[in-house]
Amino acid sequence: MTVGLAACLFPLTPGRAEPAYIPLVRDYLETRIRPTVETPLVLKAIAEQDAEFGDVSEMDIRVLDKTYRSEIDQHHLHMVKLLLDKSVSPYLKPGRTPHRARSSNFS
Repeated sequence: MTVGLAACLFPLTPGRAEPAYIPLVRDYLETRIRPTVETPLVLKAIAEQDAEFGDVSEMDIRVLDKTYRSEIDQHHLHMVKLLLDKSVSPYLKPGRTPHRARSSNFS
């Protein structure tokens, strides 16, 4: 996540022109995403997820993905419910955070 965010936030080297959309994406990240991600509640949730899934192997990811897809197909949303039950979930729902209450071209 950090590398992708950094790539959008920092301009390219002086010899290369950046595409016209880069300033728009950079502004969106700085004004909408960064304030959300840097809140203590979200930072705590990220740390908890990192602790839980920090050493997940590629095989683990495949099993989790297969399980998730099976639950979706069977309309048994146990994994989704576990995520929605996390303390950060209500905060991240649209309209719950200040930046999500405004309209956006990116929404």
